Amino acid sequence: MLYDYSEKFFAIASASEQDVEKRHMEFVNKHGKVISDLYQHLKQAAVIPPVVEEEVRPSVIPVLDQPSTRKIENEYSSKQRLPPSPSEIKSTAMPSNVPPAKEILPDQSAILPAANSSAGPPAVVPRLMTPVILFQLRNARQSQPFDEKFIVSPVEPEVHLVAVDIPANLGLRWEPGTLRVQGVPMVSGEHPIDLKYHVSKDKSAPIQRARVTLFVNPDPKLLWENKPSDRTLPHWKVDELCEARQVTSKYIVAARKRGRSHAHVGSCCDDDFFIETLVHDDDEQHIAIVADGAGSASEARLGSKLAVEAAGAELKALLTGAEDRTRNIQQAVQTQSAEQLTNVLRFLLGRAAHAAMVALNNEARKRPEPAKALKALSTTLLIGLSCKVGAQWLCAAYWIGDGAAGVLLPDGKVKLLGEPDSGEYSGQTRFLDSSAVTPDELHGRIRHCLVEDYKAFILMTDGVSDPKFETEALLAHGEAWQALWAELEDQVQLAQRDADVAKRLLAWLDFWSPGNHDDRTIALIY
Repeated sequence: MLYDYSEKFFAIASASEQDVEKRHMEFVNKHGKVISDLYQHLKQAAVIPPVVEEEVRPSVIPVLDQPSTRKIENEYSSKQRLPPSPSEIKSTAMPSNVPPAKEILPDQSAILPAANSSAGPPAVVPRLMTPVILFQLRNARQSQPFDEKFIVSPVEPEVHLVAVDIPANLGLRWEPGTLRVQGVPMVSGEHPIDLKYHVSKDKSAPIQRARVTLFVNPDPKLLWENKPSDRTLPHWKVDELCEARQVTSKYIVAARKRGRSHAHVGSCCDDDFFIETLVHDDDEQHIAIVADGAGSASEARLGSKLAVEAAGAELKALLTGAEDRTRNIQQAVQTQSAEQLTNVLRFLLGRAAHAAMVALNNEARKRPEPAKALKALSTTLLIGLSCKVGAQWLCAAYWIGDGAAGVLLPDGKVKLLGEPDSGEYSGQTRFLDSSAVTPDELHGRIRHCLVEDYKAFILMTDGVSDPKFETEALLAHGEAWQALWAELEDQVQLAQRDADVAKRLLAWLDFWSPGNHDDRTIALIY
């Protein structure tokens, strides 16, 4: 029905001038209310843009008693007009008794009529608002010192913190009068921090509130569990061990510690060591042996233990036996016979390595499948010997597998006493077997150096060498050995040579190195 009336409405608007007045009066008298309904219909259909008014007045269509030359004027004609007719139709101004509408945009500004104008564009009067401030705080790391400032955006205006509420157990504190937060966060996870602030130096300015979420990354060291090994396991050994020997000119100390990868699951340590000192009048001999049982071998912890004990016992027996092998060493040094010295060392260290192999074979023969049992006892082996010969020192080593053995000299250079055995894959190495103690193998695996003195003779398993020497090439660089020695001197306080030096060395083995969590063993002669 509204559609039909709209047709009639537009028909009037397009009529000839002489018929306008007559049809106008007929239409208004008959359909005044319908026009009002039509207006609402067009408004809802978005033909007429909405107007927000402070006061809404009803639309009024005047009913005239006599013909008039006034044309129909819609109350929204200043915004949008009906299509004009082909003939001239002049619109009249809105009655003076109808005030112009005011359009107000919520929470932004008020739109008022322009001064001295009833038809001009509205003027915008801005409303003052409190600026929106965003606070941020950089991520922290658990157990690591934290000293950061709140990041405020936008930078202007200047923000003044009134109060900062930090969780009490977090370990952080706010420095009043600043944007700085300091401390050592002790709890990982997400932590809410509530702020009170104002954006004016005037203390009476309104207080605003904000919340910052601080994320504390967990300390990776704390993610590792330390479960004790099962004492009922076959061939169980203590999880960590340290020993020291004090002699007149040199000091020998060794320690081994179960790696985090083993401690996390409660398995046993696969490393082992042996140290001993021998004194004959003015002569000194120091023995240091380290071994790393193969991680893939089911009885690796037994294999490393048998190897170091057998090699150490054999070498000690040879140096203190009736044949007095130390005299052979002295003669070779005094005559400067390199061949004789090589033969003596090959005999001593070769016999020690062979004794270790025999011990493994004997244990394997006790099992139903000796060959399989021997593989289950797989281990690396590094045998070190240091002898005082007159005014000089002789250092020698037998080396099978990974790890490292080197002599650090006073000038910072290093004498590397062998090379690590590496396989086709990362972490792959060679283990002690019968072929590793043949004459040809002994010739290549036994090395020595004769020096006036040395800072340290160091032997270590790969649990230490891998994190301290990231590549095999670094083993030949004195700088890497100097850095290791400086760390040991500082943290272990080696110069004190007291009863607790071995315990401090054991504690040092707990150093953190991402990705390196194997068993660790080290022996020092210094």
